Amino acid sequence: MIKNLINRFTEDTADYGFNDLREYTRIPEEFASIIIGGNEYQIIDWSKGGAHIKGIANTIHLDDHLPFTLKFNLPHETVMIQHSGFVVRKQPNSFALAFDLHTEQSKRNFAKVMDGVLSRGFADSSLATYE
Repeated sequence: MIKNLINRFTEDTADYGFNDLREYTRIPEEFASIIIGGNEYQIIDWSKGGAHIKGIANTIHLDDHLPFTLKFNLPHETVMIQHSGFVVRKQPNSFALAFDLHTEQSKRNFAKVMDGVLSRGFADSSLATYE
């Protein structure tokens, strides 16, 4: 009981008794954000199945179906993906969305984002090697 109370006052992803039903591996992302209803939120991590988003969204409720735009700042371009999904988790300082099925266009855009994430990771590791 005390652990649950303490966890509710921290920003980490505390165990609130949820089962991890994720189908895809999450990618931690500091170069991504999501725009919902004109408000931009930072993405904590994402996969092609959903996203964990940092922020207090008082107008967003569990099970809401929302249109949104994902914004990925890649090394040589910014990729915007318009999509939709359901709010599947809401915590004091974050919430999570499960994406709707992907269109052919969103699949292509996510592939482009993955290429950018991988190339950024390779560049970062190369820089670390040659310093």
